[in-house]
Amino acid sequence: MALFSANTVYSVLITAIGIVLVRSFPEYSTIIFMMTMTTIITFQYSNKEREKQSQRKITFHKLHTLNQTYVDQTDRLLKSEWPERDGVSTDDIEFQDYEASKTLVKSSNLLEPCHLVALAQFRPTGKPLVVGHVKLTRRTSMNMSYGKLLKMHRSGIPSGALEITAKTHNLDYGTLQEMIANPDEANTYEAEETFTLSVAGLVVSKPLRGQGLGKAMCAFALKTARSANISTLVGGCKRELVPFYESMGAKKQQKTLRALYHEMKLPIDDTVVEMADKILSKFKPRS
Repeated sequence: MALFSANTVYSVLITAIGIVLVRSFPEYSTIIFMMTMTTIITFQYSNKEREKQSQRKITFHKLHTLNQTYVDQTDRLLKSEWPERDGVSTDDIEFQDYEASKTLVKSSNLLEPCHLVALAQFRPTGKPLVVGHVKLTRRTSMNMSYGKLLKMHRSGIPSGALEITAKTHNLDYGTLQEMIANPDEANTYEAEETFTLSVAGLVVSKPLRGQGLGKAMCAFALKTARSANISTLVGGCKRELVPFYESMGAKKQQKTLRALYHEMKLPIDDTVVEMADKILSKFKPRS
């Protein structure tokens, strides 16, 4: 067992250096004293913060695998961020997050929806607390394809609208015109049905913000989606949150009619999964 802690040794060392500097430059003794004390205090504070983090254990779970205690804690966390209110408009970007708390008991592996939470244990003998949440909801979508554009054409959609739609989805309008002119060949093009996951209700307990837990929740969502054979995550966010999601690899889609709202899209490929593993590794318990 060490006789002295690293804190004590470091403080003594810095004090000794300060004394030497004061004797060498007595005219700067006040400044040297203040710098010495500031260095010691800063180191001790940083060391205490590191010690707290090393004692804290954060784990990630599907809410339906936990007991009712954690369902209630998740509900309180969501309502602390988005208080219940009357007359909320469905045009409000935060409405889907407010709605998330009403679907907690429906959480399941079917992802219709699936609530994910982070639990933090601050002391070895303490009870874990819910400190993060995100909701995943499976949705069936029809990829915009030449087949779907053909169906739109047959339903009477004007050619100008079809051209704009094709360009928006990086499809060649000339190819579409050829398909319209050759209906027999066009029948081979079908609209592709895919499954995506909608992400909503991302929130982290305020005392733990700025420590990467929000990204970790997104990483856990990515891993959960990949294990369910989902190829794409989509979600909406306010303009100021776009850089956060872009740092996870998501791409901003065409802005909707709501000026402050953006849809983000993230294909779940091997590179994205590798990034998610790297983010989550920072929260693995230290041996």
